[in-house]
Amino acid sequence: MTDIMVDLETTGTKPAHSGILQLAAIKFNLEEQAVGEVFDRCPALLPNRFWDEGTREFWGQHSSTYSSIIARQEDAEQVFVDFSKWVTKDAPQNGYRFWSKPLSFDWPMLASHFEQLGRPMPFHYRQARDLNTYIAACRDRGAEHIDMSFIQAGVAHNALSDCAQQLKMFFSAKNGVFHEVLAE
Repeated sequence: MTDIMVDLETTGTKPAHSGILQLAAIKFNLEEQAVGEVFDRCPALLPNRFWDEGTREFWGQHSSTYSSIIARQEDAEQVFVDFSKWVTKDAPQNGYRFWSKPLSFDWPMLASHFEQLGRPMPFHYRQARDLNTYIAACRDRGAEHIDMSFIQAGVAHNALSDCAQQLKMFFSAKNGVFHEVLAE
C-alpha cells in the first residue's frame, strides 16, 4: 500500500477549536487499485475543543449516526497514538501519501489534534494530496464523461463509509468506470 484515504467527522469546521468525533482511514494502492487495512475509531473530545452551533444542529438532525459515534467514544490520546502507529506500520520508504476530500479540511484538523497532544503528525506535509483536485485534473485531461452520481451509497456522515465512497470516486476518476471498493 502506498496511500491512505482519511475522513473525519467533527464538531465544527475550525481546526483550532473543533473536535474530531470519528477518525477513519483506508490504506490503498492507486496504481493497483488495491484496498488494504482500515482504521476506524471515535475519540472523545480533547480539552478546549468546542461545538459550532450549526454543526450541533446538523448532528441533531442525524441523531442515529451521532449516537453510534458517541457509543464508540474512547480515550482521545490513545486513539491518536494508535492512529500514528497504524500509519507508520509497514510504511513505504517515503511514507504514505495522505489523501482527503477536501485536503483543506481534514489535514489541518488532524494536524491541530496532534499538535495539541504534543505528538508529531504521522504524515509529512509534502505527502498531502487533495481528491477534489485529482478529479478536476482528470476532467481537465478530457475525462469529463466520469459520472459520479452513483457514488452516494453507504452510511451518510460516517467517516469510514465516506472513505470508501471517496475511494470509489478516486478509482472511477482514474479509470472512467465504476470500481467496487468495499462490500457494503
